[in-house]
Amino acid sequence: MDFKLRTLTLYFLCLFVTVEKANAFSLREGNHENFTRIVIESDRGGGLISKRALNEQTIEITLRAGLCRDIKNHPKIHSKIVRLWRLKNLPKGQCKVTISLRNKALLKRVFLLKKTSKYPARVVIDIAPPTLPSKRPLKTITSKTAPLSKPTPEAASTVTLETWQEEPPQKPDFMVGIPLGRGVFFHPQLYSKPFRPTIVIDPGHGGHDPGSVSCRGYFEKHVTLEAAKNISTELKKTGHYHVVLTRQKDVFVAKRERFAKARESQADFLISIHADSHPLKNLRGITIYTLSAKASDAEAERLAKQENKSEFLEDLQFTESATKDVSNVLIDIAQRGSKNTALQLAEKIHSCLGKNKVGKLMTLRSADLAVLKAPDTPSILIELGYLSNEKDEKLVRSVTYQKKLAQSLVEALGQYFDKI
Repeated sequence: MDFKLRTLTLYFLCLFVTVEKANAFSLREGNHENFTRIVIESDRGGGLISKRALNEQTIEITLRAGLCRDIKNHPKIHSKIVRLWRLKNLPKGQCKVTISLRNKALLKRVFLLKKTSKYPARVVIDIAPPTLPSKRPLKTITSKTAPLSKPTPEAASTVTLETWQEEPPQKPDFMVGIPLGRGVFFHPQLYSKPFRPTIVIDPGHGGHDPGSVSCRGYFEKHVTLEAAKNISTELKKTGHYHVVLTRQKDVFVAKRERFAKARESQADFLISIHADSHPLKNLRGITIYTLSAKASDAEAERLAKQENKSEFLEDLQFTESATKDVSNVLIDIAQRGSKNTALQLAEKIHSCLGKNKVGKLMTLRSADLAVLKAPDTPSILIELGYLSNEKDEKLVRSVTYQKKLAQSLVEALGQYFDKI
């Protein structure tokens, strides 16, 4: 009897260990607006050493020991994207993993998210369709007779060309077959630098556009610029972000130029900073807005009309009907993916502001705001408070408030990118 009991106990113990081991490693995939993401997770930790695209259907990454063992121990990974893994053992416990894709694609980026107390180590691979339009328009020469200048001998002698030759094929130490599924497409861009999200901070108004005027005569344009600089400083302190300001002094920047700068910077997020005013002097609180064709409520509709008036339409230099058509196209594109991504960040910012007791917090709102219409950049707008209210006006101009606000945004962005 004791023997049977011991055997049964040992059986369940082995089963438990097996399940724990199986949960230590996983491959998951997700479709985003303009790309597909493959995430390799491992509780062991490990690290990414190098990556490159061998061709439009093959990605090669070099990993440290922990992830290598996990890939070898989990051969049966069902994937709709990856057709085949090839594993080549290297010295010092490293390994080279060659990933064959089902269809041609472009490699956007590969980066490592280190293991934390909450999350396992993750190697993130982003791939996109070959037909993905570039964010930066290419300049073309329209003249058919444009002269081509010949390089001088001196200039030619200083030019060096780097050539790359594919390594001769080697027999892999380990090969894994994965069931074929519906494929996706990609795009080959190589990123040698560590992944750092680009955050564009947009101080509202500026120059001849003062924005709202506070109950004590202060201009919104000055309040937003000061707050934006504080947010930029706190983000840069972390060393995790590339930060861009749409303006760094009291100058006018058209709304179209603001989101164009975000697209040019290939921003991961655009955060526009404003401070509202209202005829009702007792109204106060922080409000976060995301893009929507229809306003979430009367207050959101009022703000959209106020922020979008004349400046945006005049700057486009289109007829009224043409502007309406362009607006509708931008909204349609943005709402496919960028809007959902922006909403995820907005919810995290709202949560962090509430937890840190930065100020009175209004509910999340959405409106047809021109500055949020960058078609492929998730964008949110934060109203710091109501300058028409004495308490809010004093609060939003205080150093303590602006520091707590900036730190809350840093915390929210950290939460978002930790959960990629």
